Amino acid sequence: MLGIILAGGKSSRMGEDKGLLNYQGKQMIEYIIDIFRKNSVDFIISSNNPEYNKFGVEIQADIIPGIGPIGGIYSSMKLHKADSYFFVSCDLPHSSGILCKEMVEYTGKFEILVPELPDGKVQPLFAIYSNSVLPKIESQIKTGNYKMMDLLKLAETKKLRVSKSILLAENELFKNVNSKRDVKE
Repeated sequence: MLGIILAGGKSSRMGEDKGLLNYQGKQMIEYIIDIFRKNSVDFIISSNNPEYNKFGVEIQADIIPGIGPIGGIYSSMKLHKADSYFFVSCDLPHSSGILCKEMVEYTGKFEILVPELPDGKVQPLFAIYSNSVLPKIESQIKTGNYKMMDLLKLAETKKLRVSKSILLAENELFKNVNSKRDVKE
């Protein structure tokens, strides 16, 4: 398994690279780096920004820039061979190392494994993708459909219910940091 931190977003609402912003004492991307390191997952950073080199981790630029997260997923899968890939967006600093471990240890059959919250919402950017889903991603890109939720519908997607104990321990589990106001909270 290869971990991929998706840090290639335009950050149009933020006005600057989200992963490099200070958030509660660390740069946002460091929270995800810590999760992968604690769970012994080898990882790279998917970004076109050379500033991420300071973390001493391989940086992977998008093959097709400007198409959003699906571009980072496609590029990483195309250029780095692995059986599966754990993709995590850099703007999820409250992500759970416990949930990461649970997902890494999951043994069921899937093309995409996503966590599902009690309200039914899923998080496609904290998910494990099997290398077998790459042709579906390529097909979706060819048609110009870059929506992650549409990819989940096309693929054999397994939803892993997030346990109440994880939700109690991590009350802001998938809170995205999308604005300067979110950074100050």
